[in-house]
Amino acid sequence: MPKTENFQWYVEQVGRGEIHGHALARTLASGSSKFQNYAILESPLFGKHQGSQGLLKFTARYKESHGGAQVRHVMSNVSFSIAGDRAVGGCYLNYYHCKDGKVSLSALGRYEDQLRKVDGEWRFESRKVHLDGHA
Repeated sequence: MPKTENFQWYVEQVGRGEIHGHALARTLASGSSKFQNYAILESPLFGKHQGSQGLLKFTARYKESHGGAQVRHVMSNVSFSIAGDRAVGGCYLNYYHCKDGKVSLSALGRYEDQLRKVDGEWRFESRKVHLDGHA
């Protein structure tokens, strides 16, 4: 039976923003991304993107979608099932836009993630975004 636990690493990466948005583009460019070179990111709003170039394309589309707003991802109920060097799990997502002193809830949903431990570090193989609704 796989072990289930919360991922402190995941929480730390989310807290630093290194697995989505602007920071993802920066970490991909520097070679320090937590996504595997062949990783897949799939979003109902931005489509399916694979590999470093695909993820860079995603981050460009994502940044354009902000319309100059700051965005905040609030994630909760992080849980993973771990079996050896593989993990599956995710968390719930509340996504906010902040612009001109106003905040609006932009989307609710969840992330579904698959990770693999490579050279002692957890890395994303895939992330699928499921939205319950969006503005």
